[in-house]
Amino acid sequence: MDRFDLVTIRLKNGFKQWELARLLNISQTTLCDLERGRRPISPNLEQKIQRVLKRMQTDGGESA
Repeated sequence: MDRFDLVTIRLKNGFKQWELARLLNISQTTLCDLERGRRPISPNLEQKIQRVLKRMQTDGGESA
């Protein structure tokens, strides 16, 4: 997953930066840095993103 994938995923799922950051338990600043390529997306964070998205699909909504 690269920064463009992250932005695409966030927008496709209708999240604002602060919303996805809250679900991932990271700061909005960190998410912004990830999306702008100032920080790499670690394998652990990528797995967390996938888990959050999967949970959102199965729950049908936000339940963090």
